[in-house]
Amino acid sequence: MNKVVKLGNSLLDVGKLAIVRAKQIAITAATKAWALAQGVWNAVMKFGRGLLDAGKLVLYHAKQIAIAAATKAWTAAQWLWNAAMNANPIGLIIAGIAGLVAAGYY
Repeated sequence: MNKVVKLGNSLLDVGKLAIVRAKQIAITAATKAWALAQGVWNAVMKFGRGLLDAGKLVLYHAKQIAIAAATKAWTAAQWLWNAAMNANPIGLIIAGIAGLVAAGYY
């Protein structure tokens, strides 16, 4: 019976060692998996930031085009307004009277 107990204790010790080693392997594997996941996450975030920067650049370019178009439209409207005002005889008469008043004042 004593031999059976010794054999049982020996098997128990081997089992405990196997469990400890299995825990170590599992922890090592989990640590490596976590490091890999972090590396993938960092790569994806870097790629995402690059896309965001590219999107910002495209948006900036689109805004510049819109501003240029609005400036050209405003310039055309102002040119038409100036032409209409120059063609208006009332405006010319008022400008002439203002010029005569100014000349008489000095």
